[in-house]
Amino acid sequence: DSWYEGDTFGEVRPWSANPDNVKDFFQTGVTYSNNVALVGATDASSFRLSYTNLDQTGTYENASLGRNTINFSGTSQLSERLSASVSVNYVNTQTTGRPLTGYGESIMSQFTQWFQRQVDMERLRDYKQPDGSQRTWNRNSTTDGGPHYWDNPFWERYENVQNDERNRVFGNFSVNYKLNDMWSVTGRAMTDFYNDTREERVAVGGVRVPLYSQANREVRETNLDLLLNFNKQLNEDLSLTGFVGGNQRLFGYSKLSGATQGGLNTPGYYNLANSASEVLIDDYSERKKVNSVFGTASLGYKNTLYVDFTARNDWSSTLPEENNSYFYPSVTGSYVFSENLDIDWLSFGKVRVGWASVGNDSDPYKTTAAYVVNPNFGTSPNASVPNALFNADLKPELTKSIEFGAELNFFLN
Repeated sequence: DSWYEGDTFGEVRPWSANPDNVKDFFQTGVTYSNNVALVGATDASSFRLSYTNLDQTGTYENASLGRNTINFSGTSQLSERLSASVSVNYVNTQTTGRPLTGYGESIMSQFTQWFQRQVDMERLRDYKQPDGSQRTWNRNSTTDGGPHYWDNPFWERYENVQNDERNRVFGNFSVNYKLNDMWSVTGRAMTDFYNDTREERVAVGGVRVPLYSQANREVRETNLDLLLNFNKQLNEDLSLTGFVGGNQRLFGYSKLSGATQGGLNTPGYYNLANSASEVLIDDYSERKKVNSVFGTASLGYKNTLYVDFTARNDWSSTLPEENNSYFYPSVTGSYVFSENLDIDWLSFGKVRVGWASVGNDSDPYKTTAAYVVNPNFGTSPNASVPNALFNADLKPELTKSIEFGAELNFFLN
């Protein structure tokens, strides 16, 4: 820093090591979590309403995360046969200064390559010249004070700042109606929705090309279930439990992002309109729907021998129409042999064997190739074919597995 104007100009100092200079860059991260809850109940109903605040500072300076969570859950026995439950959660998360990763961007890369032991972190903390230019430990030359390989780490933390915010809502609502001692019906709706906004800044005067980018994402998933449950003690030795039902899963994702290109026209003004060249836009969305029917049954004999069956059939929108249906069952048997043995040192013993088939579909848009729209070439439109070759005859994935197991407890567990 003897090259820079000010109190240190022309100053001569010993070429001596600062063995803790990397360690001195970090700070102790602290997390505060506070919660308050209101709980109430009657003979037929209960509820819980809670609020949680999380406040966290990172081990890097100018890094923080704040999260506010509101949760409500409740159950009610509406009549002798009808019951209902609900759970709703809202989460707001705001973050500043997440650590970057990758070569040329991560501060940790700087500390492990070409960094110098004589560098004093406290002298680097004054990272700006009076004219706003960067004070660096690796200037280009005697006549060029700009950074050569790496930005001043404090410039990186306070000028190249990222921030993001996410709002998320998730929860479920269900009702259950008891038809009789054996049969009951359950209806359930579940949703998980969030949107987030992310901003990234690279300041003028550093190693990297100045940049401002903003991205908005939305992700939502909804599941609708209808189940017919049964539970029957067939006789003194034999019991039967299980359910049959259907499900519809709806998934959606969308992203709209923009990034400057070629730098920023005006330093310190972070807006897409400040791009030196045409703004790079990414506009994408995808949808997916899966309809399913399924069932399971468990047959028990004298609390000793159990056989479980499952079966499911899915119809997925991401597969070709002629291949979009796939069926996958499973069967499992278990035997609690300790019920038929009188051994003092064996508290519990069970063996189990199972066979299962599991189906799976694809991500959206894997069956037909579509052009990718790129930024204009001058005034001419520009599009390209994808690098992947898609399969119009795509079939569902089926994975089969066989498993064996045993559970043993000894000496009164």
